[in-house]
Amino acid sequence: MLKRIFKYLVSFFYSKKTIQTMQDLKLNQTNGSDLYSQGYLERLKNRTSELLKEQSVSKITKEDLDIVKSKASEEIAVAYLDQARKDGDHDYKTWLSDVLKKKYDNPRIDEEYLENYAKYKRYQVYLNSSFSDQDQPTSLNYVQAIFNQTCGNLTEPKNSQNPFFRLYRDGVNKINTPSPMTSNAQSDFYVHSSKIDGHASYFIFEVDKQTNNLKTISYCDGNPVAKDRLISDKQINGVSTFHVRNDLKFNQEYVNKFIKTNSQDQTQEQFYKEFRTNSLNFLQASVNQADKHNSIATQQSKRGNCGIKSINLLQRFLIDKTSDISSQDQKNFYKDFKKQLTLSSLDQVVAITNKAFESDYPPFNQIDSDPLKSNALESLKKYNQKAHDKGDAQAIEILQKLSSPVQQLIGISNSSQFQQRVSNDRQNTTTLEK
Repeated sequence: MLKRIFKYLVSFFYSKKTIQTMQDLKLNQTNGSDLYSQGYLERLKNRTSELLKEQSVSKITKEDLDIVKSKASEEIAVAYLDQARKDGDHDYKTWLSDVLKKKYDNPRIDEEYLENYAKYKRYQVYLNSSFSDQDQPTSLNYVQAIFNQTCGNLTEPKNSQNPFFRLYRDGVNKINTPSPMTSNAQSDFYVHSSKIDGHASYFIFEVDKQTNNLKTISYCDGNPVAKDRLISDKQINGVSTFHVRNDLKFNQEYVNKFIKTNSQDQTQEQFYKEFRTNSLNFLQASVNQADKHNSIATQQSKRGNCGIKSINLLQRFLIDKTSDISSQDQKNFYKDFKKQLTLSSLDQVVAITNKAFESDYPPFNQIDSDPLKSNALESLKKYNQKAHDKGDAQAIEILQKLSSPVQQLIGISNSSQFQQRVSNDRQNTTTLEK
């Protein structure tokens, strides 16, 4: 175990981007640490440089890290976070079993707890990405886990008639595979990640069913990317389609080389520059890059939620290409599907939180030592505020299912008796600390 932790730790620090991330995090700490000293970093790099390759690491949200920093040692926390990034492990099961049980000294963190927290995190990440205003980076592996879980909750017969339900349930797992994500009478559509560093976006390869010739290559991204994709200050076209003018047989080798040549391990800025200047390399395909077609109007991505945003864009694009339903019906189907996922996920978060808090509220020191409780309370405060800001009566109704202690803790309701208990608890906690 110690060898694995050390491996992840040195790998984490060796990345220049990660070192900068840790320096950024230092600004949020009240107490300094030798962990951040330049001498420590230099010694660590010199000692391990011959064993390592430079890693590309994305920055996780501060909220997730705060819980780790409060109890676990910084070294082990960093090691886990590096592992989570590379493995797409947002379930936090490895972290909880290897760190929380030892560092939080919480006997309630057992196997059942780990399962509940892993389940909770999927719903939380989806709600952060689609409902609240929180930054929520995530990976394709985790997006697939989210939709496997959330779509499994939607059992009403009408869902089987919703094309978005079928694509999210079955299609997302076909991304980055030799199988088409979906098809129409004339074409198969294969979807692959762009592999841009720290960013989720996708290429869609449309292939003629009869000839196996590549017909179009489309790029899905929730960011503006280029001026010709802008619709207004807030709206963009999220998909750009390039038409292939020559006969070119489609195969996986072409896909791999195309992505490696144009986007793999590139920064967003590097890729966007090539895109804007019509300098992408389509290899053997004859493409007039200036003659691309932009489609799928959407709000600009502003919150680091590209993991969900880009998936939504490609799903809308594929529905448009493979169904004959009207544009208005598509909008209604999509709106209904997204609403169902949001309300279902919120309902599950409420149920898991109620179970975690049981019948009464615990002392604050117990909340601080329990990542599920502290995480849930912080998120539910924001979901409640968002639901009221939107005037979302259905979401507000679900939040009213929270147990009375939880409602009081997040400020939905506040009784004088509860206020007195909070005051007493804080006094007791202060006395113990002294």
